[in-house]
Amino acid sequence: MSNHRGRPRNSTFQDEPAELRIAGNENNPVVQDGAPNIEGLTIDLNEYSYNRDLNERGTSRQGGADNGNGAIDIDDVTFNNSTIATDDVGHDVTRLYTICEEASNRQGEAGNRRNSLAASIQSVDVMSSTWDAIREWLAAHPMPGERAVAATYQGQFMTTALHIVCKLQSPPTDIVQDLIDCAPETVAWADSNDWLPLHLACAFGASYDVLSLLVQAYPEGRVAQDKRRRTPLHFAFGATRSEETASDINSGDGNDESMDGNGICDIVRLLSDSGAARLSDGTGKLPIHYACAYGTSAAALQILFDTHPNSIFANEDKGRTPLHFAMVNAHRPMSPSVVAFLLSVKDTDIINIPDNSGDLPLSLFAKAVSFDPYAAEKNENAFKCLELYINAKPHPTAEFYEALFAITSHNKKLSHEIRKRCFRTYLATKPLVGKEFFDAIKRLPTWLQIEAFISPSSSMMEYLNSKTSEPIPTMMLMLDFTFLVLLVVFFQLSANETIDCLFDNKGVGDSFPAYLGVLLTISIYLCVKEIMQIIRYFKAGSLRTLWFSDVKNILDVCLVVVTFLWCSVMFQCIQEDQSFDSSGKEWYKAAMAFTVLLYTLTFLLFLKSVLIDFAVFVSGMTNVIRNLLTFLVSLMIVLLAFAGAFALVFQGTRTCNGTEDNSLYTTEKNGMDSKFCTFRESLVTAYFMLLGQIGPEETDDSIIGKWIYAIFMFIVVILLTNVLIAIVTESYNHIKASKAQQVFWYNRFAFICEVDAIAEVLPKHKCFERFMDWSHRTWRIWNDFRNEEIEYVTDSTLSIDSFLSGILFLVTYFLVFLWLIAGLVSLGLLWPPQVRQFIFGYNFEEMTTARVMKHAENNMNEGIMKQINDLKKETKMQRIGLKKDVDDIKQQINGLKEETRMQVNRLAEDVNVIKAQMNSFNADMEEIKELLRALSKE
Repeated sequence: MSNHRGRPRNSTFQDEPAELRIAGNENNPVVQDGAPNIEGLTIDLNEYSYNRDLNERGTSRQGGADNGNGAIDIDDVTFNNSTIATDDVGHDVTRLYTICEEASNRQGEAGNRRNSLAASIQSVDVMSSTWDAIREWLAAHPMPGERAVAATYQGQFMTTALHIVCKLQSPPTDIVQDLIDCAPETVAWADSNDWLPLHLACAFGASYDVLSLLVQAYPEGRVAQDKRRRTPLHFAFGATRSEETASDINSGDGNDESMDGNGICDIVRLLSDSGAARLSDGTGKLPIHYACAYGTSAAALQILFDTHPNSIFANEDKGRTPLHFAMVNAHRPMSPSVVAFLLSVKDTDIINIPDNSGDLPLSLFAKAVSFDPYAAEKNENAFKCLELYINAKPHPTAEFYEALFAITSHNKKLSHEIRKRCFRTYLATKPLVGKEFFDAIKRLPTWLQIEAFISPSSSMMEYLNSKTSEPIPTMMLMLDFTFLVLLVVFFQLSANETIDCLFDNKGVGDSFPAYLGVLLTISIYLCVKEIMQIIRYFKAGSLRTLWFSDVKNILDVCLVVVTFLWCSVMFQCIQEDQSFDSSGKEWYKAAMAFTVLLYTLTFLLFLKSVLIDFAVFVSGMTNVIRNLLTFLVSLMIVLLAFAGAFALVFQGTRTCNGTEDNSLYTTEKNGMDSKFCTFRESLVTAYFMLLGQIGPEETDDSIIGKWIYAIFMFIVVILLTNVLIAIVTESYNHIKASKAQQVFWYNRFAFICEVDAIAEVLPKHKCFERFMDWSHRTWRIWNDFRNEEIEYVTDSTLSIDSFLSGILFLVTYFLVFLWLIAGLVSLGLLWPPQVRQFIFGYNFEEMTTARVMKHAENNMNEGIMKQINDLKKETKMQRIGLKKDVDDIKQQINGLKEETRMQVNRLAEDVNVIKAQMNSFNADMEEIKELLRALSKE
């Protein structure tokens, strides 16, 4: 007898759910390929260990003894009323079980090749021949005693023929009914794993009619539990049913009871009526956990929910809810409908319930779901589940954001698309921006951070305004502004004295040491600021990913290094007898000029993060330069071509007479001072001609030169200049119209990140926090008092009380003025939050309103253009229709003309015929007259 039945050993359902095995400890092992799975949910339908010790094999409930190979010793079997008592009785008794067992073995072999078409055809043939063989056996053995003995015969693992039939593919109801009639008690018999025939029928996808027969024969079987305490209802959701049944399960939501797609609903209703929906397995999983893991229809879940309402947020032993299992198997076809149902139940907080390890459903989704570029359908199912989860608006905790931004793929290109899509889906819900969200996007790469500012929500703008208005950011803004202005001014003042001192041996003024001190102080401030940022990012482990990826940080470091270098050079002027070689004077001047440009660029970048107009300007210029690359290359080619043409035309002419040779690159010439005698001078001249500084008088000595000059003016000055204007205008307007807010708010976000990195290193004092709260309350009280006093003074008549109120009002204004001065001196630290908000905050409501109005205007313009286009299309169609009608009328007229002409021709022919007849008649009349004359003469 073969030791291989049904499915291969350790096999389970096709496409089983992943196990929740998260890496990290002994209790949560990791699979070899690193893919996380759902531990404890695997339902092994072939739990029989075919290599077990023979002592564990089943024996007959009729007292038959095991003969050592798992078969029953027929001599020990009592046949009772059977009339069969010959030597072949044993063969007849085991024949029914053998037929079923062989079919199970062959089905298992076909299951190993289930992707093969030949295997599928073979499986159908095997089942068909098996059912015919069983019917033949039953027809050949009509006696109840014979049937009872065969039906109660138990093979390995205490299985009967009914057990194995329920394990086969699509068992017919007549055969199941006949086996039940042969031995009704076998419906209640459990095998060595405590599985009833009902367990196997549910596990292997038997039809509803077969399950109904088993339930009717033994209703208590619905709540029977195996060794792992699983009921048949647990097995029903992972079964692989026949083609028509499987397609039914994955269809619809079960609202139409007349549809075959509701077969799973009938099965769930049949099995859950007894209370099986409330029974958990050995790991605490209810049937709804299995249903959510494997996927089923919303109608089936509704039945489970109606039977046991608390099951929807029930936790198994590891604290996982049904939503955990649905999200971790989000790639499955029915998972979106499962997630939608779970999240549609009101008055539940299932979306925010973590398991015992602190993992949210989204956390397990991020760990288990691996997006494959070659599995588009599975990816789309997972995205649908993710969108449903995000649209349910889970609590914006740090765990949630960590899970959201951990969703990725092994494919780098697909990973970027996935992360962008996930982030955009979340941003579309207009989440409330808080510290957790802000801290989360700080850790994101720049290309993903920008997504949050493409269309910033009011919550995002309000949060950035509040962060900018805090004491430390306000102080940093004012310090940066003050120091950058002083840096540009004092470097310019000290640069000229430094050059004269080092190369001309001139002394420096009395204020030079003060200039140097200011520059050194600014350098130290900038250096300390960058060091504090580096420390913060280093502690967070994001130095490489965040600090080095920001070009502004590199620019700030260059600024610090350059300033320190110039301070060391300027310090030489304070010492005595310090003089440099005059040959390097020009290089020092050039270096100082570029340093001034560096300081100016840094100052512009600072203003870009503070003022929206500067943000638009700087970003617009950057975008223009980026879009001008192709144009500049084309312009250079044209200039080189015309420079060569001018040099060739004027070479050897009177204009360039007296040159030492005829080379195009001759640089020494006599005679007239022309600008086209050498290629280098011709190239410079062509460039200045582009700017309009060279007139046509330079080409008076050459007719060809005048023609080339005319062509140059048309191509370069007229054509390319207008192209340049168009490119610049379009590029700048694109930034101004569509990216103005994105640029500004992202720059403000970058500034806040920079300040936060510094603030986390600074010590925090509770006294200062209490002072901030006091200042906030005091300013609010003063505002209320001011409004009341204004109303009182306006409404009251002249009196002592009104006079005193006015004095008090002026005193408060004076005190507030002193408060504002103190805040200015303290770089904003002593200002109340309302003042900082007023100065550095932006009215995002006004900006949002303007954006909405602009969007409405664009929509209106688009609507008008659409109406115009529709009118054009309608007019065109009408014109075509009219033309067609005119053509038809012309054809009709031509037809009438042709018909009239033919009728006229026919009339003419008739007239000719009539004329001929008349002539013939006249001739006949003449003959008659002649005859009459002849007769009359006679």
